[in-house]
Amino acid sequence: MPDTVVLGGGIIGLSTAYYLAQLSRESGTEHAIHIVEPCPQLFSSASGKAGGFLAKDWFNPTMAPLGDLSFRLHRELAEKHNGRARWGYSPSISYSLDRNGSVKGDSDVESERDLDSEPPLTPRSEHRSVEGEQEVREEAGSNGYTAGQTNTTEAVPRHHRKKSAVGG
Repeated sequence: MPDTVVLGGGIIGLSTAYYLAQLSRESGTEHAIHIVEPCPQLFSSASGKAGGFLAKDWFNPTMAPLGDLSFRLHRELAEKHNGRARWGYSPSISYSLDRNGSVKGDSDVESERDLDSEPPLTPRSEHRSVEGEQEVREEAGSNGYTAGQTNTTEAVPRHHRKKSAVGG
């Protein structure tokens, strides 16, 4: 019987083990799969810091097909295993306003809006300051600090301020 050791119990490690188990079952081959998670604390590595948040538009053009596959497989797993109830699978769409007032998002929706009386919003790859050190983070899902909340205002350490985008 073959043995496989998967290093890491985050989204990539667990997905690898899951699909390896599926292939073994479909082929009728017995296969021992061992998942080794080196960290003694839950949610303290990359997947935990991301809080289960995946951003579809963070893939460069070369990796975009792999990103599309990843999102399709994530959706299929959620449908097959009742992901909404079991682990909070929640697809969403992100929108941002450019300085000209165009609404842009991860879908084909675009609209024009008169923003003369409103302050300009920054692109979603930036944040804008609100009341001193507070940051406005507009993203659905989790940001690693307030898991599951949407449109939160929070203090984020400077080294954790990154692009805000949504996928799923």
